Amino acid sequence: MVRLRRRLMVLALLTSSVWLSAAPAKGDFCETSVVRDYARPLKGLAPLRQPPLDEHLDFAPARVFLNRHSSGALQVGPGERGFLISFSPYSEGNSASRRVGWQVTSSLVKIDRRGRPLESPQTIERHVKRVPADAGVDLGFQVPGKPAIYRLEIVFEGADGKRLAKYGESFRVLRPSKDVGLVLYGSTYRGGEFVRPWLVNRGVAYLSFGLGKAVEYWDGATWTAPPVRFPDVGRPIPAIGLGLGPGERSACWGTTIPPNATPGLYRFSTEVDYSTNAPFGRPATPLGLSAEFTVAR
Repeated sequence: MVRLRRRLMVLALLTSSVWLSAAPAKGDFCETSVVRDYARPLKGLAPLRQPPLDEHLDFAPARVFLNRHSSGALQVGPGERGFLISFSPYSEGNSASRRVGWQVTSSLVKIDRRGRPLESPQTIERHVKRVPADAGVDLGFQVPGKPAIYRLEIVFEGADGKRLAKYGESFRVLRPSKDVGLVLYGSTYRGGEFVRPWLVNRGVAYLSFGLGKAVEYWDGATWTAPPVRFPDVGRPIPAIGLGLGPGERSACWGTTIPPNATPGLYRFSTEVDYSTNAPFGRPATPLGLSAEFTVAR
């Protein structure tokens, strides 16, 4: 029971909207856009009825949910995809849901860009009398990391053989690659102007980061603190988790050049965590990124 609850908490975290956006601190902002659309091959496929995300199934008894091992249009490397039917009782005394009598079939098949199967599907069939509270009903598939497109489906049938629901999703598996940078779309600034760097993730990986930032000055021998303090650098930053998926870029930081800033070479820097696992997965590798710019008179 405890193990299942922990597992569902992890699933909820991985599919949380925090990965896509979060409220920025005052003075900062976040804008995200796509620089490489890795999901583009999926857009020409026939639409499927999306499974409810951690929601009660309308044909199921109370407190019965359909969860997913992983979600999203992209999968980086090998992983587990599929469904988990769970029961979350109000009290510890309930070891299983009320009787359901379902025949549940889940299938996974590799497809081409027109949605045509390239091989025989893998299937998992379960006759579910009741949904146990401790382990639920697991219908997960191990998906290799070789680049491919898959269609995943699940079908619920009642004891009389009548279909109750069918859900599905298509996803693309990609090999991980590293192509990360902090970019300024400008090289020279003057006092009073705003410097806005972009975190660019052209590769196939996940980045997680906060709103911390720094500005340094090149004194001719080393990078050091600027001669004039930047008013919005070095202030307390809220502990907030942001993320960036494959092929995305985001601008979540910025600073205003002080009117009396010393002319010369500066750099804007921050740190991100790089991972080829699921969002906020571990282990992650910290990356220190910087972008140089010149302050002119």
